[in-house]
Amino acid sequence: MSPKASGEGWGTNSSQIKGLSDSKGIFVVESSTEPLVTYVVEKEGYYASSAEFDAFKGVEGFVGFRKWQPWNPTLTIKLKKKLNPIPLYATKIKPSVKWPVTDQEIGYDLMNNDWVIPHGKGTSKDFIFKIERLRNNARNDYKTKFSLSFSNSDDGIMEFFDDPNTMSELKSNHMAPEADYNNHLVRTRERLPEKGYPAGHGSERRDQNYYFRIRTKLSPDGKIISALYGKIYGGFSFYNTSYRGKDNLSFTYYINPNENDRNLEFDPDKNLFKSLTRNQKAHKP
Repeated sequence: MSPKASGEGWGTNSSQIKGLSDSKGIFVVESSTEPLVTYVVEKEGYYASSAEFDAFKGVEGFVGFRKWQPWNPTLTIKLKKKLNPIPLYATKIKPSVKWPVTDQEIGYDLMNNDWVIPHGKGTSKDFIFKIERLRNNARNDYKTKFSLSFSNSDDGIMEFFDDPNTMSELKSNHMAPEADYNNHLVRTRERLPEKGYPAGHGSERRDQNYYFRIRTKLSPDGKIISALYGKIYGGFSFYNTSYRGKDNLSFTYYINPNENDRNLEFDPDKNLFKSLTRNQKAHKP
């Protein structure tokens, strides 16, 4: 918890108050605070989680004895249990990779972490990316379209978002969904001279995440024989940096190499990708 300590005025640095909860998981603290309260909860065997409280409506009382309203709120948080953290292939595509060509579909091999031949050393088109410049007049006047598709019609992607009430170290569920994946994803990024830069990169939300399924094989009756499951934290960052045609792509992905194993609970100390640079390492479970 990071409220104001007693005697601290507005505009000063926040102070942290630490303590242990009781047997019922309740921790009581009393202090001066700013309008926004951030609190973090940790417990052995669980993923640490944080949350924010910004629902104060105003203050009541005399100077020196004023109280935020509502007074004495009860703040709750739910922790995700550590069930079975396992080794995964996990990496940040960062610094941004350059698009080999525009206006053409290009395959990306997630297990080899590279574009497919002839643009890289990859051999499996797990993701098929395409970036199109729909308008490219100047640095402040362009529109870019980003699309993701799959060479296998039974593969796909599914979005999910950060929990606004509980920011857990483990953003995803422990297990990937088995079904209901979409086979295509489209995003656009646009800048107009009179409006300046758009917010963020592309139309992805800051709390955007995805599950995905690749290399899916079905039986004649439509049941899954085998598939690989993974997740993406933070969505896709794609952008046309200038009218000169410098296009970039960034995303952070995790993939379980074991067929039909939907466990996506990553052990950061057991990354199956070796020799990653500091900027390429994924640290979240």
